[in-house]
Amino acid sequence: LIIPVSFVHGEDLQLHSQFAYAYDGTSGQVLYDKAGNEKMFPASMTKVMTVYTALEKIKNLDEKVTVVNSDVDQWWAKGASIANLEVGMTPTYRDLLYGALYPSGADACYILATRTYGSEEAFIKGMNDNAKKLGMDHTHFTNVVGLHDENHYSTCHDMALGLAAAYKLPAFKEVFNGRRYHATVNLWYFSVLTKIENKYHVSAPLILGAKSGYTNQAQHCLASAMALGDHDVFIVTGHAQSDGTGGVAVQDANTISQYLNNTKK
Repeated sequence: LIIPVSFVHGEDLQLHSQFAYAYDGTSGQVLYDKAGNEKMFPASMTKVMTVYTALEKIKNLDEKVTVVNSDVDQWWAKGASIANLEVGMTPTYRDLLYGALYPSGADACYILATRTYGSEEAFIKGMNDNAKKLGMDHTHFTNVVGLHDENHYSTCHDMALGLAAAYKLPAFKEVFNGRRYHATVNLWYFSVLTKIENKYHVSAPLILGAKSGYTNQAQHCLASAMALGDHDVFIVTGHAQSDGTGGVAVQDANTISQYLNNTKK
């Protein structure tokens, strides 16, 4: 058994991110902490909890749902990312999971929420109940997509706990660690790691999967997973400001993952 690195303080690494936290989900050990318990805005990292909460209710991933007007008509005005679903399409729940995590589709998240809990409000309550159960004591959700709201907040520590719980679900892990997906409604989706590598030639070879987030207030965020031996390690970073090189949150995930790999005992 690999015993991972001892606890390190965040100032030892040069990061773009104001907040960063690495957590060994196998041993429960904190591997890296840079203001990991400070309040921050999770932006679209929220969708990790959206997918986790939906998966608890979904019995058949191949079941189809029909897209209606209210699923898609509100997001453009709110400036949210979408999965390009159109009225009349019949995506499967699996398609919606990929649509939520890859293009960060607010439409996919809304459909997951309303079909599994009956309403967005009931689903948000489910997300907050889950956060409480998982020990995410400094987290509160007001929406299913991560749109900015002063009362929609978390910490890197809390988001790492949420990701660790979701990662235990085989369906979540398969989606999260994938790179591309062809939906049954004939849409192609690509993971953030693929997009950042293609756009900026920035990669993090030790990172298995990731979900990014961005709002003006949250700046660049990333929730990611790596393996250290047979341990699952979760790295969450928040509020990385771009320095012009692009992919700053993925750069930070790469820096932390390489550091952990090089210093493991």
